[in-house]
Amino acid sequence: MVSFSFNAGHVLYDEDTHKCTPLPHKGQITIQPSAEEEGFFDFIWAPKTNSGARRHELVLIPGDFSFKPVKSCTTGRVVALTFSSGQRSLYWLQDLGDEDDLDTFTKKDEEILAKFHAVVDAESEAEAEDAAAAAPAAAAPASIALETVASAAEPSEPSAEQQ
Repeated sequence: MVSFSFNAGHVLYDEDTHKCTPLPHKGQITIQPSAEEEGFFDFIWAPKTNSGARRHELVLIPGDFSFKPVKSCTTGRVVALTFSSGQRSLYWLQDLGDEDDLDTFTKKDEEILAKFHAVVDAESEAEAEDAAAAAPAAAAPASIALETVASAAEPSEPSAEQQ
């Protein structure tokens, strides 16, 4: 089981003004397999210092969330963790030495997103393969149902007004 961490701060979204405001706290996101539920992941954002910011812990259920860049945000490298329920948490990527390109996703940012999906998707695919191998011939309709649920769970990206 693989886990990894990367630097990111928390972002507040104002529903009235449709603006994203990064909080000043430096933080770190850790993705790790859940110790309580097999196949699920713990998503933990924790402040790097004792700044008064509160730790956020979420459970990721494969097929029930997306983790994507917010392309409409032109003032920072913001990613959205969005659940099929509509709940959304926003984070801005904070890598050392990237102060010059605060509004452009760097190659390292793209690698972080790719690694996030590789870890979560690899675990999900391995479990799906194990379940399919253990299931009798009825596995084909179940896999079709899973694909439908997964595609319905992907939310739309925020509008261009959401910066």
